Amino acid sequence: MRTLKIEKNERFTYNGVEILRCRISLEYPNGKKDIAEFYEKCAQNAYEYVKNELLPMATEIYESDADERKRFRFIPFKYQLLGTVTLDTEYFSQRLDARLLRNGETLDSFTEGQIFDTERELLIPKKLILRELGFSHDKMVRKTKSVLVFADGISVLKNGKWEKLKA
Repeated sequence: MRTLKIEKNERFTYNGVEILRCRISLEYPNGKKDIAEFYEKCAQNAYEYVKNELLPMATEIYESDADERKRFRFIPFKYQLLGTVTLDTEYFSQRLDARLLRNGETLDSFTEGQIFDTERELLIPKKLILRELGFSHDKMVRKTKSVLVFADGISVLKNGKWEKLKA
C-alpha cells in the first residue's frame, strides 16, 4: 500500500530574528479517508500548539534577553513531530515522535505508537493487538505504554525507550 505524507515546515520570526522552527511530517495510507483525516487533524493540532503555546514562549524568552547583541546570537527553538511507518499491510503502524529542542538539547519529548486496521480504518487498542499477536500473557509487554507492529515482531515502549520483541 502506498503512503502519502503531510509536510509542514515553517520558521517563525520576531523583529526579523528567527525564534522558532517547526517541522511536521506524518504519513498515512493512500485511499484511506478516515486515517488521512486523523493524521491531518494531528498535524493541524500540532501546528496550533506551536502557534499558540510555543511561539509566545519563544517570543517572551527573546524579549526578556537584555543583551543588545541578542539579534545576532539568539538560538531558535525547534519543534518537530515526525511519523515513521513501521508496517503497512493489513495493519498500518506508525511511531510518532514529538520533540522540542534548543541548542541541541531536548527540552521536552513525547513518543507513541499507533496501529490502525486499514480495512476498517479503525485505531486498534494496544490490548487487542497484544492478544491477536500472542503477547497478552506476557506481563512485561502488558504494562507498556505503547506498541508498534513490524513484519517480524513488535516493539514496546518501556521507560521511554522502544524495545523490539520477536513474534
